[in-house]
Amino acid sequence: MMSNLKMEDLDNQELDEPEEVQEVSKGEVQEKIKQMGGLIDDDVAEMLVEYERNGKVQYTINEVKGNFDAEVRFIAKVISMGEIHEFDREGEEEKGNVLNVELADETGRIKAAFWNEYAKAIQEDLIVGQVLRVQGFAREREGEVEVSVNRCMIDEDTEIGVKITEECKIGDLISGASNVKVVGRVLSVESERTFSRSDGSEGKVASVNISDETGRIRLVLWDKQTQVIESIFQGKSIEVTKGYIRKRESQLELHVGKGGSVRALEGDIEFSVKSDQISALEIGDVADIQGVITVADPKRVFDRKDGTKGQVRNIRIQDETGEIRMALWDEKAEIEIGPGDRILCTDILVKEGWQEDLEASTNWKTSISVLTRSE
Repeated sequence: MMSNLKMEDLDNQELDEPEEVQEVSKGEVQEKIKQMGGLIDDDVAEMLVEYERNGKVQYTINEVKGNFDAEVRFIAKVISMGEIHEFDREGEEEKGNVLNVELADETGRIKAAFWNEYAKAIQEDLIVGQVLRVQGFAREREGEVEVSVNRCMIDEDTEIGVKITEECKIGDLISGASNVKVVGRVLSVESERTFSRSDGSEGKVASVNISDETGRIRLVLWDKQTQVIESIFQGKSIEVTKGYIRKRESQLELHVGKGGSVRALEGDIEFSVKSDQISALEIGDVADIQGVITVADPKRVFDRKDGTKGQVRNIRIQDETGEIRMALWDEKAEIEIGPGDRILCTDILVKEGWQEDLEASTNWKTSISVLTRSE
């Protein structure tokens, strides 16, 4: 049996107008209700009639692409729900609201966004595990396909063979997900730093790069959660609970605040150390490089134009295909590594160096992990 789920239209100015279709008549609605034995209401009947005509196509999630001009429709299970996020609308005094929901079928996962009044209404009725019939507009944002929902209903009769497990794989995470539980291996740990909030209070933040067999992600720890870096180290296995996913510069990050937790685990877990071949690197690439250090220069301190001090250390790293010079900037220059160490460097920017040679450079996203030490 299908039940209606708050059918208000979206008030989202960024959405394209739906394609023109023939309106469903009252007679067609009543006929559909009769066919369904009177178990559905007018809104659900109208939606079912639309499914059966007007060229509407029902997709699986892996078929939903970000360049669709018309509405998309699919059936999926609710895997996780975020909290309603409030944001400023450009040129308007009234704030907007969005609720991100993770949906899945047997072919994949996708993020669905419910906007404004619809977000508030839907949050009251939606629970993890429900199966939804969804219609909306698909578009690509920062390399990720999401659906802005303008209508949906609960489908109590359809079964979708997707298990809802507490633990997620890193490769399955999507932006907007909340209440995330992940187990991973620590690739690198960055030191804690303090910052001033807009209200004048002081905050703390630290980051840890973790990986499992499906991928890797930057784990961002806030305030009291930063204390965990005193007890974890590279190669340690950890469990993150009640985290939430944010996107920064097209990359996903796993955040843990006061509602979440991080704890060390005993034993090792499988993890991924996939990397790019040095010989295939090109200017402008953001790459992951794995290889052996052949040369490591001493750290050099310099003065910046703004009067602050900076530091840099140059190394050369070699894999089976070639060698490249790499500049380790600021805190990355402090990492204890030397010739003979095999390291994994993630999110390295490839630039033009001296005499048309390529040069790799670290940045705030870079992590450096020592895979093996020289004997």
